[in-house]
Amino acid sequence: VTRAQIKVLAEFAEDLDHQRALLDLCADGDTNVANYREQILGNRVSLLDLLQRYPSIMVPLNTGLELLPALRPRYYSISSAPAAGSDRCSITVGALIAPARAGGGVFRGTSSNFLARQPVGATVHGFIRPPGLPFYVPDDATTPMIMIATGTGLSPFRGFLQERAAQKAAGANLGPAILFYGCRLPDSDFIYEDQIRQYERGGIVEVVTAYSDVTDGTNAWVQDKVAEHGARVLDLMGQGGNVYICGGAETVAPALRETFARMYAEHNQVSADQGTEWFEAQRANNHYLEDVWAAH
Repeated sequence: VTRAQIKVLAEFAEDLDHQRALLDLCADGDTNVANYREQILGNRVSLLDLLQRYPSIMVPLNTGLELLPALRPRYYSISSAPAAGSDRCSITVGALIAPARAGGGVFRGTSSNFLARQPVGATVHGFIRPPGLPFYVPDDATTPMIMIATGTGLSPFRGFLQERAAQKAAGANLGPAILFYGCRLPDSDFIYEDQIRQYERGGIVEVVTAYSDVTDGTNAWVQDKVAEHGARVLDLMGQGGNVYICGGAETVAPALRETFARMYAEHNQVSADQGTEWFEAQRANNHYLEDVWAAH
């Protein structure tokens, strides 16, 4: 909810304490702005949350409807390749259900839960948007590929592996490809495992897994596994290989950025600043590509 929307709600608050609290949130002072960012933006507070928190707000229906923001489109990575069937595509979606940050109740992702409720055979409208970055299998099949994913971030790489399998079937010589995949538990959270293992047996990809919640002492984060194989990863990048990241923008993405910069610095015995400089050059040259999303 924006500060302008809060100001409108304050006009209709019949309780003076409620009105003052709302006006404080939308005032221009540095402290007020900081409180707004912490209390409202930081907790993803919605209009409905404020109406429940300040029940004296008697906003007219037409005004309330005008305050409602338009739903933004939700973008999902396509998890199939045209080579697997040109008349269809698939997406892989995890239904977002989590404790509400605003306090009390449960937050349910609008789009993911809408899709989860649809019966088999339902029609859902959408559109395809070309990627803004070259986040796809290189035209040159010999180009090394390093794919790193967590959770449903495996989605685009399922399509990548379908494409590589089609390239191999057509007689192409494939360059090396490694998939680093992280999830909580192997038995319940490794999506598409049977398909991925089949591609591994077929020489399409090498798979390295990281399970964060196992209790046998082998638990690790995906960035730990990348660092463990750092020499090979850097060698493949030195051969012109591309790194593809798919996962959380607030978790795995920053952890991997730090890991790659540190790996380069340590393996080449240079300063941390030089490692960061090298990493930023990889990003600028589209050799390090991210398809990441923010949590609710």
